[in-house]
Amino acid sequence: MNCIDSSWLTAAYAQHKDYLINYTFSFINDRTEAECIVQYAFLQAHRKQTMQDYVLKWLMTVCHNTAVNFVRSRSRVNYHSPDTLLENSEKDNSIDTEMAVSPSEITLDNERK
Repeated sequence: MNCIDSSWLTAAYAQHKDYLINYTFSFINDRTEAECIVQYAFLQAHRKQTMQDYVLKWLMTVCHNTAVNFVRSRSRVNYHSPDTLLENSEKDNSIDTEMAVSPSEITLDNERK
């Protein structure tokens, strides 16, 4: 089995992790996803093993490209707020609002049980 010296990567992780998380967070505004993207970048660096001299620039590029892909995929998902859904339903009358239940009715119903 081929043993790879990854001490340079451990040092790079300790030195650049926080910076890369903040850098990635600035694109996607989601701390958890930013941390996942940075971990992915370091995993890619471990697999490549050739960019030791310019590791920060390479990691920033991987984080940037992965964050852009994340934002693109997230924008394809159609998120709607409850207000938007209600406005749209009033326009096309697809929801019977008389059958709608208010949160207080749900609470009262749950208290009866």
